[in-house]
This record gives sequence, structure tokens and C-alpha cells, in this order.
Amino acid sequence: MGNRSDTKSLLRSDWAILVALALIKLLVHFCVNAAGGYGYFRDELYYIACTEHLDIGYVDQPPLSIYILAVSRLLFGDSIFALRLLPAMAGAATVFLTGWMAREFGGGRFSQILAAVASIVSLIYLGMNTIFSMNSFDILFWTGSAYLIIRLLKTENPRYWLLLGLVLGLGLFNKIGVLWLAFGLFGGLLLTPQRAWLRAQWPWMSGLLALLVFLPYIIWNFTHDFAHLEFIRHATSDKYSSLSWVTFAVGQPLLQNPSTLPIWVTGLCMLFVSKQFKPFRLLGYVYVIAFLILAFNQHSKSEYLAPAYGMLFAAGAVGLEQWFSKRVWLKPVYLSLLQSAVLFSRLQFFRCFRWRRTSATQMHSVLHHQLRRTGNSISFRSSMRICLVGKKRRRLLHACFTDYRLKSNRSARSMQIITDAAEQLIFSERNMDFPNR
Repeated sequence: MGNRSDTKSLLRSDWAILVALALIKLLVHFCVNAAGGYGYFRDELYYIACTEHLDIGYVDQPPLSIYILAVSRLLFGDSIFALRLLPAMAGAATVFLTGWMAREFGGGRFSQILAAVASIVSLIYLGMNTIFSMNSFDILFWTGSAYLIIRLLKTENPRYWLLLGLVLGLGLFNKIGVLWLAFGLFGGLLLTPQRAWLRAQWPWMSGLLALLVFLPYIIWNFTHDFAHLEFIRHATSDKYSSLSWVTFAVGQPLLQNPSTLPIWVTGLCMLFVSKQFKPFRLLGYVYVIAFLILAFNQHSKSEYLAPAYGMLFAAGAVGLEQWFSKRVWLKPVYLSLLQSAVLFSRLQFFRCFRWRRTSATQMHSVLHHQLRRTGNSISFRSSMRICLVGKKRRRLLHACFTDYRLKSNRSARSMQIITDAAEQLIFSERNMDFPNR
């Protein structure tokens, strides 16, 4: 009897419920990936090509995600399901950590579920965990860093600084956007009573550890004429030139799913206003500073700030739980709305995959139409429609990416790459019988 009661208590624990929600997220991606996911995304072909040319750096990104994919290909192969297995698992881990952060904030069962569900229905999280890219791991590194910051603020155990430095370093070695998190963390320390930490050795040791992990990519840039900086300059002046701080700001609620707006706005307010969250105000400054850096850049994509929302979901869920405590009937109502948003988000997102038999000529014409209409920028959904390709075309596109990007010592323009690939597809279809799937 004792074992049965222990099992029941375990299954009803916070840990088990959050694991169940993470498995739901994982199952959704597994089902889509097992069905083929409507073909390879263009970036996935480039990642595959990079695994055949392993290095300590690449023109447009640090190498950690390439190393991960190289190991994944070695263990699981090249199928779409295998390629997207680890991003799906990263998404599930993000869901669990988001719910667990709500628990660390002092939230109860409802807030933990609400935070985890908000992470599940986030459109940008759904999209990034559907394909292999550095972005799915970037979201996980940001969320993991936020969790470690919460533990550091709660326990004041200085050894968490070393773990944080390691996670930040690995995050930088995956995508340099983690720098915005680091800037926000440093600014938050200066603006809160936690500035006292700066008189100790631990934050500096954390920064040094992060720098050591990231050092190989710095060395690669020194030996390659700072190719990554030139890549950023070209991207800002060309394909992102039509973006502004307005499009960046407006894109935040749209990418996160408008139904989650009350959660993360409440979270941001709680971090700055609530006495309960005063010890965690540092996290509010992390978000605000990262937001301001990207907004003042004038040409930032809305998705660049997406990894920062896990901590806001957690804080907001705790705040809403307290508000709902006197309005108990609202709990099932709002959860039902979020569950409806789950269905809506899947329908809306997977609509972008509906061109299952898009020919290369259609890809080419739609691309040029988008470029003329938007002034060299392209929407996320349109990009997904254009760039998902069938399995039978993989070898040809793979060759296009390898030839165009890996032989270039300088920056490569993504739109030009797609155009070149589409043109070669059109040429090939005139001479070869390439099926659409």
C-alpha cells in the first residue's frame, strides 16, 4: 500500500505534471516530424552542409549547433524525424523549465501549468522547435540562464555564478544573441541592490568562464577578417533594412501568440511593482535592457527577443494566479482560452506548410514577388512556405548551399542564396524529372 501511495503522490506532484506538459509538446512535434514535416527547410540544408566542413566558426554563426547536428547525424541519420529530434526535445525542456520557474517564484500548481502552457502555445517557440536551427537551442539557453539567475537570487549561493557562466558561454557558442542577455544581466546588477555581487570574485569568474567557452569563435573571426561582423553589417543594410523599432515592438505579441499577452505583460509588471518579486527585479531589467538594445538597433527582427519570454511567462503566471484567487471561476475560463489558442496556433502555423506540391517555378516567382513587395524583407510565414522543399530535391539544394556559402570567405546574402537555389531547381526540372515530394 505504501508503494501505491508513493506512486500516486509522485504522479500528482508538480514535477510529474510539468513533465506531462513537456511530453505533450514533444508529442506534437514527433507527430509532425514523423509525417515528414513537408520537407526540409532551407537552413537545415545549410546546417547539414556545415557538418561536412566542421570548423570552429562559420560566417553567419558560431559552431555549437553544427557540432550538435554532426553528432545527431552520426547517431540517428539524416531523416527529417532524426534531424528535428533534438530541437523538439529542446522545446520540451523549455516548457518544463518555464513551469518550474513559476514554482521557484513561489507559484502554486495553477501558475506552473499556466506558465508551461504559455510556452507551448507560443507561436515562435512552436516554429523554432519545428525545424533544426540554432534558435531552438538559443531559447533553451536563455531559459536555463533565467532559471539559474532565479536560483542565485533565492539562495545567494555563489557557485551558481559558475553554472551561469558555463550556460552563457555555451549559449554564445551557439548564437551571439546571448550577448543581449549578458548585457541585460550586467545592467540589472548595476541598477539593483545585487550590485554588491560585483565586489566579489564570482560574477567576474562567471564572465571569464563564458569568455573562455566562446574564445574559439573569437579566434576564428580574427583569422577570417571578422567575417561574422561583415555578415551582420550586410544583413542589416540589405535584407533587414526595411525593419524598424515599430515592427520589432509590434512583432512581440504576435510572435508570442496574442493570447499570452496578459501573462507576460503581468510578469513584467510584477517584476517591477510587486514586493514579492522585488528580489527578482534583476530579471525585469534583463528584459528591458535587451529590448532597448534591439529596438534602438532599428533593424532587429522581432524574433531576436523571443528567448526572453520564458521568465515573463513564469512571473506573469504567478501574478495571475494571485489575481484569480478571488475570482476562482476565471481559472478554467482562461485555461480554456489558452487551450483554444493551442489549436489556433497549430492551425495558423501549419497553414504555412500547405504548399505540399509547390513547384520550383512557384517558389521562384513568389520569392521575387515578396522581395518587390516588402523591399527585400520577407515574412516568417512566407519564408517557411518558400523554403520548405521535398526530400527528392534535397541533394540539389544541398549542393547549392555548399557551393555558395561554404566557398565564400565573406558574408552571404540569404535572399540571394534562395534565388540561386530556386533558379538551379528550375533549370534542373527542365532537364530532369524531379518529383515534388
